[in-house]
Amino acid sequence: SRPLRRDVLAGFFGHLKGGNQVSVSQGARPRARAGRAAKPWGRPIGLGFRLMAFGFALAAVFGGLGPRALSAQTTGREVALRWDAVDDSQSSSFRAVMTIRRGDSFLVRAMDVSRKKEPDSEKQLIAFLEPPDVRGVSYLTWASKDPLKEDDMWVFLPAESITRRIAGGARKGPFMRGDYALEDILRREVDEDVWELLGEEKLLGAECYVLLATPVDPKKGGYAKRRIWIRKDVNLPTKAEYYGANDKLIKTLTLGDFQNIQGIWIPLKQEMRASGTDSSTRLELTDVVFNEPMPSDRFLPQNLKR
Repeated sequence: SRPLRRDVLAGFFGHLKGGNQVSVSQGARPRARAGRAAKPWGRPIGLGFRLMAFGFALAAVFGGLGPRALSAQTTGREVALRWDAVDDSQSSSFRAVMTIRRGDSFLVRAMDVSRKKEPDSEKQLIAFLEPPDVRGVSYLTWASKDPLKEDDMWVFLPAESITRRIAGGARKGPFMRGDYALEDILRREVDEDVWELLGEEKLLGAECYVLLATPVDPKKGGYAKRRIWIRKDVNLPTKAEYYGANDKLIKTLTLGDFQNIQGIWIPLKQEMRASGTDSSTRLELTDVVFNEPMPSDRFLPQNLKR
């Protein structure tokens, strides 16, 4: 794989910048993918990656301005549906650098993320490139479009040459030793939560709707609720607070550097900070490409060993 860009690494060692800025890219830059033939497949974290993809997090990353209009009596679910409509692509990919801080110590990891929408699910592949001790580790997620169905998640560990399924409570654990949980990288459907519009607020220079998301099934997932600030101009989150039992704040996600790439808005920087600690995890995205052809067999667990 190609070396990490040093300007990307440097961007992690200051505060998250550009949180109140938006800009428009004329299109994704073409990228050469050295060694692509050796990979099993050739995007957020969904996390939500949508990153924040990761899940909500690489899920908060992707989201595309849809035609849905808000009513005079705007509801929380309407705002959530507009966020969900932002990313109208059928596939996406990006390079991400993740920096994990623990006080004065830090870990830097690079990964390639690809995502494809299928009729019944959204599939995501996260493959780690650097440093050498995590190279080849891959996560595969299948997020069902049916809120009542269980999502699937696997991890491939090259040191053991084994693919393991991750289920149940194990998804509440940390993602690659960072502040994102494994469940944060799964896409979350709108109807998995009950949405309440708490009001409107200006945050980081942008007018926002403030939403409260409460899980329909309290036993599914590790959060009792989430408070989310959705920017009115791009229909994407700029901040999210994750709460546990007894209204205890667990962690806070901040997103910034909003860009319009191929007609789709996306935040290129995000930071998850654990409450009451000196621990934080930052993500910076580059080389974002939408709607490039992707074979479906790239997203099969039996192919993670390739």
